[in-house]
Amino acid sequence: ADENGTVCVWNITNGQREGRFMKAHGDAKLTCMCFDKNERRLITAGGDGSVVMWNFNNGSKLREYAHGESKEEITTVLFAADDKRESDAIYASGWNCKVFVWEDVDDDSDVITEYRTFEGHREDITHMAAFAARSLLATGDYEGRITIWNLFTGEKRMSLYHRAERYETSVERLLWFPIRQPNWRQQPSCMSDDGSVGVGRTTAASAKKHAEKQPMLLLSCGGDGLMRVWLITSVGRLLCTLPGAQGRLEQVTSICADRENDHIVTGDSAGHLRVWDLREGVDTSNPEACRASFKQRMHWRAHHHAILCVDVVPVRNLIVVGSKDHNVTLWTFDGGMLGMLGEDSWDIDDLRTWKDAEGEEREAPMLETA
Repeated sequence: ADENGTVCVWNITNGQREGRFMKAHGDAKLTCMCFDKNERRLITAGGDGSVVMWNFNNGSKLREYAHGESKEEITTVLFAADDKRESDAIYASGWNCKVFVWEDVDDDSDVITEYRTFEGHREDITHMAAFAARSLLATGDYEGRITIWNLFTGEKRMSLYHRAERYETSVERLLWFPIRQPNWRQQPSCMSDDGSVGVGRTTAASAKKHAEKQPMLLLSCGGDGLMRVWLITSVGRLLCTLPGAQGRLEQVTSICADRENDHIVTGDSAGHLRVWDLREGVDTSNPEACRASFKQRMHWRAHHHAILCVDVVPVRNLIVVGSKDHNVTLWTFDGGMLGMLGEDSWDIDDLRTWKDAEGEEREAPMLETA
């Protein structure tokens, strides 16, 4: 999608466009979007404060989500499912300094007007991230404040401060990441009569309960080019910082993880991608060990303009990259390139049709800026 509100639907198995609709928010710019939990519906938000749900296959508007506050720009929107209550909700935040929450009601209403708000920020909210399995919501704002909420009740759990001396302190991107201790793959397992797998002598159910009590990592990226790694328990503690952008004059503009939480991908304002390998787990015992756990698998310049968004295609482990140069490209974790949407075509199962399957032509990172 672009700022003009043009939404394109692509088939990544061959690079062909399969649908398009335009002017999603009228004369207002489209600022962010997300899928629902089943990825069958699309939610978009605009610079006029509007939030709309779509059938993206045919471009039909399903409903709007309205609020009674000033019509400020929405910078981030997400969909979260509360499986315990069997209730889903849409979350949107931005220049109002509030988080708006609408229930995903199952009726024929064209406009949903009943909503809640989470309040506490003093500056524009720039990004937010949810981890529904642990009822966690993190919001970051322009002055560097990160607030941790209960995703479903709105209870404020803690505040963190993303400080950056001499540089912009704004929180540009946030990502939750569950902790796996080093050598977690070698832990003994056993299978019960019902086929469930436990760790050691524990059942799968008790292992799940144990996992739900484990600390979480929160990654925050900002205007100083660094990625901060926070340990979140009953309090929050900064573990370490890592280079997220190519030098501190650039910003980390996008971040995501694959479904298995084996890899993290970051993109920066100079067009670079970094792929971090965390398959061996994260050692949170001290800053040095934590930093060493983030193994950089690959680093290259994917575009010559800022990367605006990254996402990982499940199963295939392909990175979809949207850039300020108006192009969208597909890459492997090792820098191999399938091609550019709208320009190249390919057969995803035939490497001979890819533009640069082995990554032989990928561009090396720019020299570091001071």
